[in-house]
Amino acid sequence: MRILIAEDDALSRKMLEAQLKKWGHEVVATRDGIEALEALQRPDAPRLAVLDWIMPGLDGVEVIQRLRGSAEQSFNYILLLTSKDQKADVVSALDSGADDYLVKPYDADELRSRIGAGCRILDLQAQLEQLNGLLTEQARTDSLTRLPNRRAVLEDLSKELQRCARKGA
Repeated sequence: MRILIAEDDALSRKMLEAQLKKWGHEVVATRDGIEALEALQRPDAPRLAVLDWIMPGLDGVEVIQRLRGSAEQSFNYILLLTSKDQKADVVSALDSGADDYLVKPYDADELRSRIGAGCRILDLQAQLEQLNGLLTEQARTDSLTRLPNRRAVLEDLSKELQRCARKGA
């Protein structure tokens, strides 16, 4: 699994990167929130991210909020890894859109388990997207002839009418 890490402390970033690589993951390492957000908005972005909360540029929660606020953004599983250990911090982070939360200094086995949970969720998400695509195809196609059905023709006609109205044709 490709994992993005965003950590401004060079030593912590290198240690986390080495740990993830040891577990067989490919790592995209960034030094601040701005780099992390840019990397997560690319078409080939990692689907799993481990973000520090306190970083220059944008903090981890701001990165999460911007990702979650983008309509065209695909789902990313985001683990917030931080030294903030108060219950209010955990609640705030999860309410902001983080999927998981882990306090530094972290236990390597716990991090590995949480990364594994994120990978399982992303696998389920991919399966769901694939099955939704199949259902959409089935809903738009005649099962006997494999031709577009009435619903598909009406949807396509509506899209074309909207395009013509935009173009003034």
